Amino acid sequence: MTEPQSNAAEAAVQGLSANDNAHPYVRALMRMRAEAETETAERDTLGARREELQDLEKDARLLARTIYVLERGCEAEFFAEVHEDRRLSGWAQVVGPTKVIELWGAMKRAVEFEDRRRAARMERAHQKGTLRFLHTDQLEALGEASDFVENVLFDDQLSTIVGRWGSGKSFFALDLAMHVALGRRWRGRGVRQGGVIFIALEGVGGIRRRFEAWCRHHNVDPATIPIAFADGAFDLRKDEGTKRALVAFAKEAERKWSVSVRWIVIDTLARAMSGGDENSAKDMSGFRDGMDYVRRETGANVCAIHHVGKDESRGGRGSNLLISDVDTEITIRRNDDGHVARLTKQKEGEDGLGWGFGLEVVDLGLTSHWGKPITSCVVIPADAPTEAPKLPRSEQAAYDALCEMMRDELRGVAEEEWRARCREKGRVSDADKEADRRRATNRAIRALRDKEVIDVHDGRVFKHDPRREEFEDLSEGRDNDDFDLI
Repeated sequence: MTEPQSNAAEAAVQGLSANDNAHPYVRALMRMRAEAETETAERDTLGARREELQDLEKDARLLARTIYVLERGCEAEFFAEVHEDRRLSGWAQVVGPTKVIELWGAMKRAVEFEDRRRAARMERAHQKGTLRFLHTDQLEALGEASDFVENVLFDDQLSTIVGRWGSGKSFFALDLAMHVALGRRWRGRGVRQGGVIFIALEGVGGIRRRFEAWCRHHNVDPATIPIAFADGAFDLRKDEGTKRALVAFAKEAERKWSVSVRWIVIDTLARAMSGGDENSAKDMSGFRDGMDYVRRETGANVCAIHHVGKDESRGGRGSNLLISDVDTEITIRRNDDGHVARLTKQKEGEDGLGWGFGLEVVDLGLTSHWGKPITSCVVIPADAPTEAPKLPRSEQAAYDALCEMMRDELRGVAEEEWRARCREKGRVSDADKEADRRRATNRAIRALRDKEVIDVHDGRVFKHDPRREEFEDLSEGRDNDDFDLI
């Protein structure tokens, strides 16, 4: 900076000092102070808050003066370079090194102050409850639900993916996450691209291999994908620092990726509420509130991967409070025919949709210290397999016994042999007396027939097939061995 430029800049700073309240940065901070004083008028800490706000106003004036100089075309170094190297060039020659360092600290304090203020406001709103009243001509302010995976996942909502251990739920979640991050169509559905944060708290050793396998299989450069991973341990109910760090990272990631963070996946719920009781409505409510905080602050869809309980029909393990509050639930099941993901809850659209998938092994081209190839799996689309019916325990036990004995679905199983298997202690009933086990077996079989789960013809039992009735007339008068279901 030449001497005339320096003199001009110094004059500009001095001129601003006389009327710096007029600068927009200062006016904004003064409004913030007035709002904060109103909010804290009844609090004992008002005096301390006033002092903090006064200091903030001074910082704002320093910021305003510096920007005023920059706006007049003076040369400048980036704040970080000046802060780290303490170099005096450009505008730093005008304000001096001390002011540069003060400005850097002021900017940091201003951001931290605003974060604390926002958190306090949200906490007060949560404690007191807030209502927004809208007339009919104001309903547009409510907005519309916006899906980023067509009719499956929506912005600013909560979701869960539930399934048994080994059902493939984490593989399914990662595959869907990669499609979101790349903006690729998924199972014939449109996808709007968005950043993804995948918090892998369970099976962290495998997430890197799964990611590399997906990129290798789909021929994608990992460096180009707006997805980030996290590991470790935290309690989403109570760990306020980690929640704020997650929100801050999401905002930083958006700036780096130049796309909004749309999906935040927590794998699994159990690991993200360490020390909590899944059966406790209070603990599950705290977890739900933690998910809600992250959702509000980021606008993303926050998803918890969760295990199912003993009764799969009831969804996620433990208290049902979470499933009552989430907007979307995807349930993953696995049987001998493959895996199926089914949309078991959807507030904004059609539920009941299902997608079959398999897992294909991918060789990563690496060798373990045992000399074995290192592999992982990727999700491969497939037809949805036939799912076993959801039945009470006794009926399910009888149906399972039938499946175990079935060698040829066209010929079925001899009814008496099946009944004998069902009457074994510990199958349909745990009763000691055979008469009690017989009655329990009869009830279970009668229920399976009423529900059209099984068919019984000429002393043989078959899995129900509605087409069978079409051939009953053809089978009349023929020996059972001649009967064939085409």
